[in-house]
Amino acid sequence: MKSICFLFIIFLISCSPVKIKDFNNDYTQELVGQIKSMDMRQYEYKFIKKDTVNLVQTITLNFDSNNRIKNEKIITENGQKVAIYQYLNGLLIEKQLLSTHDSTLVTYKYDQLKNLIEEKATYNNGMFNLKSQVFDKYHNVVQIRTNFVKKIKQLTEIEYNYKNNYFIAKSSIDTIAVGTIETKNHFNKKGYIIKAKGIMNL
Repeated sequence: MKSICFLFIIFLISCSPVKIKDFNNDYTQELVGQIKSMDMRQYEYKFIKKDTVNLVQTITLNFDSNNRIKNEKIITENGQKVAIYQYLNGLLIEKQLLSTHDSTLVTYKYDQLKNLIEEKATYNNGMFNLKSQVFDKYHNVVQIRTNFVKKIKQLTEIEYNYKNNYFIAKSSIDTIAVGTIETKNHFNKKGYIIKAKGIMNL
């Protein structure tokens, strides 16, 4: 009887809606073992001439004892930028970006279920960008509001079809004119997006 109950619980878990990983940059492979630092080199290519390197970034990540990034250094031919991370109860609450010419402070707020509900970037000139998010009971984003320096506003609303493994995201951008973008995204059983199709209306 116990084995039947156990199998039934496993069945319910396997059939429950998944957490979509695209919104949280969860494509990064989990670190195994104790990592102190990591060096990477990132190449960016021009959109038209794909064989022409547009920018090369050398990135150094330093980790704390819990394998969380504590600081990051990005070096390009134009200079370097340093990011310093702060955590509270395992959650990222602040990121400070420092470069030769400017600085940015990014703060993060969470709800009681540890969903990221607000991200605010404040620049050294006093201007700021603000992004707020609303989640469903499965911890997936259903609404994103973004305010870029009080001039550009964007609203994204997302509807999920968990039975058929896809969601539709509708975004409206208010600048000089209002434009809308609609995308249909299919995801697999692990929550990774495997196919996307978009339509833009201006």
